[in-house]
This record gives sequence, structure tokens and C-alpha cells, in this order.
Amino acid sequence: MTMRVRQIRSTLAVGIVVAMMGSQSCLQAQSQEQKEAKEEVKEQAGVKEQEKVQELERTQEQAEAKPEQSLQAEADALYAKRLFKEALPKYEKLVLDTDTCEIRMTSAKNFSQEQLKALSDLADCLCQTKQYSRARAIYEQIQVYWNKQPSCAIAAKNQLESELAVAGCYFHEHNYKEAERLLPHCAELAKSNELDKSYQRRMSTLVQIYRGEALYRQRNYSSAAKVFKAALEQLTEDNSIYLSYDLNKMVLENLGGCYQYLGAFDKAEPLFRAMALLDRNYFGDTDIRYGWSLFSLSEALKACHRNEEALPIYQKSIFVFRHNNRERLATEYGIDDEQLKLAAATETAAELEKKKELAKKLTLAVYGSEASANNSDGDHNLQQQAGQSSMFDHCERHPASEKLGAWNLKPSSSRDAPGWVWVDPRVQRKAILVCIHGLGLHHRAYESFAKRICKEGITVVSFDVRGFGSFLESKGNETLDMDGCVSDIINVLTELRQDYKDLPLFLLGESMGGALALRVAAKSPELIDGVVCSVPAGQRHRETGTKLKVAFNLVSNKNKELNIGKGVVNRSTSDQQERMRWSDDPNSRLNLSAKELLNFEQFMRQNTEYARKITKSPVIVFQGNQDRLVKREGTYDLFEAVGTQDKTLVLLGDREHLIFEANPFKDDITLGIVGWLNAHAKN
Repeated sequence: MTMRVRQIRSTLAVGIVVAMMGSQSCLQAQSQEQKEAKEEVKEQAGVKEQEKVQELERTQEQAEAKPEQSLQAEADALYAKRLFKEALPKYEKLVLDTDTCEIRMTSAKNFSQEQLKALSDLADCLCQTKQYSRARAIYEQIQVYWNKQPSCAIAAKNQLESELAVAGCYFHEHNYKEAERLLPHCAELAKSNELDKSYQRRMSTLVQIYRGEALYRQRNYSSAAKVFKAALEQLTEDNSIYLSYDLNKMVLENLGGCYQYLGAFDKAEPLFRAMALLDRNYFGDTDIRYGWSLFSLSEALKACHRNEEALPIYQKSIFVFRHNNRERLATEYGIDDEQLKLAAATETAAELEKKKELAKKLTLAVYGSEASANNSDGDHNLQQQAGQSSMFDHCERHPASEKLGAWNLKPSSSRDAPGWVWVDPRVQRKAILVCIHGLGLHHRAYESFAKRICKEGITVVSFDVRGFGSFLESKGNETLDMDGCVSDIINVLTELRQDYKDLPLFLLGESMGGALALRVAAKSPELIDGVVCSVPAGQRHRETGTKLKVAFNLVSNKNKELNIGKGVVNRSTSDQQERMRWSDDPNSRLNLSAKELLNFEQFMRQNTEYARKITKSPVIVFQGNQDRLVKREGTYDLFEAVGTQDKTLVLLGDREHLIFEANPFKDDITLGIVGWLNAHAKN
């Protein structure tokens, strides 16, 4: 029994041990399973964590990318609105390192396509803000990159466009010779077999236009004419070449301008005719551009002795110029068409009628008569000559968002008429005063004086001299032409005398304009009732240096321009603000060639001769005692030479060179001038 109990205990012990061992194995297995489960959970958590990190990184990358995309969109939107100064800092931010403020990519071989686009956008915007030197440096980097790429269509296209952009920058830096040097190579690049044929033809024509313009700016009119003629033939023979209105008009007006300077008026006439038709088609028959095209056409017709055809065309151009003056003045007085429509909806019938009556008075004041105001059909016979292809087929309008590029050449686009009118329709008209500006200035230089005197019933009409102001935008008329200006003024006075039959007509000129006024009075005394002449003498202080420069350039390069601006401006006025205003005025011109200065000098030398011929017209001469540009002794001598007995000399003790063109005009002589005009008005 005892043995059995022991066996049982032993068996139980073994069973317990086995059980315990089994339990431990189970526990170990369970522990292993738990461990593996935990590891799996941990692994899954790690994957999720990693995914989270990756998602975060992606979000950050997107967040970093979005500002650049947003910045690009903002810059492009400003550019499309032509707000170039506002767009520029945004384009710079896209390509400049924020720490060094330098372009991020300094090695041309490492550019990505995105970087190339960003650089190209920046260079383009720099061109539109006239920072051509900076733009050129970027275009040159882009050019280096594309020149190293394997031959393909994309590389060929970008090689051409980058080199063309470099040439464009040189052109706008006034380095026309360097631009011209690069363009023949651009013409070769445009012939690449890698390029699409239609693109080849378009770019070849563009390169010709740019080369012609570079030659024209160097006043090499003969060579420029050959290039522009080839471009015109290419355009008229190949209807697949589509260019903008701007470039089509440039070909016509530049070739016409070349022929005008070369004296080939018979060749210029059909070109100016086509140009006028182009402008009328695009802008209508009262647009200022159309007026200028008609003016150029009338000049060519007159030079061809086709005066009967020229006169109605000229009169229509005058009508267009008057129309634009009338519209400007109507807006200033709150009586243009839109303002009258608004008044009809918001004001009483009496107030509206008062404004309409003022609008009628303004029309009569600007046009002179109802007949002139309605004489708008002088161009009714204007049509394309047989054998001249229409340029309309080659024109396309570029969308406003398109990049303008380094060249961005525009045809003549003057927003000013050659004559600028000031009139107050609220006061009774007493006289017409035609003004001629001085050397380096333009017709709006009389603004301060004109605004004051028109309140006294004097209608003021100021005209640009050829080579200045609005004529700078007229091909064939950008150079100083004193005799041409005399003809212009006589033509204008003839029209005004006919339109303002009941009003006295006076002529006022200052400095160079004074000499022109004396010449007109000597040649056509029947057109005017008197002359107001301010500092008209040709004798100048410290003129020896200028004469030496002119003599040297006449031998070396008579067409090279001399900067006479600093001397003329500083001796004309001591007012620093006036000096800055004059120097910064885009319509002023202070660089003239030796040939132009010689023409000016020869004209001024004849002052005394023509002053003696003024025997009928009353003359009043003004001279500033503090004038440091024109010698007062010269004015005294010229006054003595004037042939008429009805002459007056006024010496103003505190005045400098500019008297009537001073800004602001000093009011103390206004009533004296008005009194003199009234006293010499013929009934």
C-alpha cells in the first residue's frame, strides 16, 4: 500500500511536472504569439508612421511648390496687364537666391527647362522696364546653354530666338551697329533644316525687319530700303506669313520713310497709301494714327506735284487732328459723349441743355466753322492702287498676354497731333494765337502760358517743328527740317485763316521758334495780323565748343548725334526742377546730328536778312535780361533790322531764356500781351 501510494504520488508528480511543462510551453507559445502580434502591430504602426512622414513631406513639397506656382501666376497676370514694374520683382524672386540675391543657376549647362523659362521671363520683363544691359546678360547665358545642346528642332529654335534677343538688347541700348552685326547670323540660323518651314519664313522676315530698322537708325537709308523692300516682297508674295499689324505697318512706313529721305517720293506714295488704308481698316477714320498716315501720304503726293490729290488728303488729316483735340478738351470740360449721356440720366433738362450748348461752342472753337467740322470726306477716294497687294491678309492681332520680347518694335504710334489746342469755350473768342516752340522742346511746352491766356478769349494752337515732339514718331520726318517747318506753318495758317475768317490771327515763336516766326512773317505777311517774337537771335553764349564739335563730326560722321542737351538746358534756366522736367521729358529731343545742327546754324544766320523783309506786320520782341543762352545784343540788332515801323522791344530784367515756355509761366506780362493783341486786331 505504501508502495502504491508512492507510485501514485510519483505519477502525480510526473504528471504535474509534465502538466507544468506543457503549461509553460503553452505560455511560451502564447508569449511568442503575443510578441509576434506586438511586433506586427509595431511594424504596422511603423509603416503608418512612415506613410505619415512621407505624406507630410509631400505636403511640404506641395506647400513649397505652390508659392512658386502662385508667384509665377501673379507675375504673368501683371505682365499681361502691362504692369511691368510690378511684375519684375516677382519674376526676380522666382530665379534669385534669397540669401545672395543672385541667379540661382550660375552654370549654364545645369539649367532645367523650368529654370530656362523663369530666366527668359525675367529677361523679357527687364526689357519692358528698359533694363537692357541686365536682360542681355541673361539672354547670353540662355544662348550658351542652347548652343551646347544636340542638334534638334527645339535647340535650333531657341538658338535663333536667344541670339535674336541679344541683338534686340543691343539695339535698344542704341548700339545699332552691334545689333546689325549679329543679325546676319540670325538669318542663317533661321534657315536651319531642323525648323518648320512656316516658322522659317516668318523668322526670316522678322530678321529682315529688325536689320532694316538697325540700318534706318544709323541713317543708312539706302541699305535699309533694300532690306525693307525684300521684306515687303516676301510678305506680299507669301500669304502663309502672318505677322502682327505692328510689323506690317513698320515695313510700309520704314520703307516709305527711306524713300522720302532718298527723294524717291514716287516710290514712297503707294507705301503711305497702303499704310493709311491699313490704319483706317484697323482703327477707323478719326484715329490719330490714321491722321498721321494721311499726313505722310499728302506730303508724298505734293512732292510728286499731285497737288489736287494732296489737298483733300491733307485737309482730312487736319480734320482728324482737330477731332482728337476736340475730344480731349470735351473730356476736360466734362462734355464728351459719355459724360453727356450720364448727364442726361442724372441731371435736370436745363443743366443738360447748358452742357450741350457748351459742347457746340467747343466744336466751333476747335474747327472754326460748322463747314470745317463737317468736312470729313477728304479721303473718300482713297483706295489701293492697282498692282499693290493688300497688307490686311498678313495681319494678326497678338493676345494681350503674349510676351513682347527684347525687340518689341512698334510703328509710329504718336498719341499727339502735330498741333495742340487750348481753348476755353466758356469765354468769348477774341483771337487765334499760333505758337512755335524752341530747340529741343515740343508743342506742349507752351501749356502753362496757354492755359492762362485762353481764359482771356485767346485760342492757342501750338505746332511741333519737324524733328521734335510728335514728328519723332513720323518716319521720314524725325530729323530737324527748318524749311519744312516754315512750309508746315504757312499751310496751317492758310487753313486757319480760311476757317476763322472773323478772328485776328497772330504768330508767336520763342528762340528757334522766334526765328521761324520771323521767316513766316517775311514770306506770307497776308496770313497774319502780327508777330510775337521771343529771344529769336542766333548769336549764343559759349558757342565755340559746339561749333568745333559740329565741324569735327561733319568730317568724321555727319549723322552721328551730339548731345547738346546739358548745355542748352542749363543755360536756358537756373530752376533745377525745370531742368529735370525738360531733360526727362520723353517728347523733348536734345541729341542732334552735326548735319542737323549745321542746318539750324545756317537758318539762324539768315535772320537779319528776312527781318528786313517784314515791312507790314506789327512785331513785338521780348528778351530776358538774365538770358545765358542767347546774347541780348543779337536780339537788339535783329530788332533794329525789322523793316516795319510798328515794332516794340520789351526787355524783362528778371527773366532768363524761357519766357513763354517757362513752367510755370509768370503771369505779370499776360495782360500786356493781351492788350497788344487786341490793339493790333484787324476789324
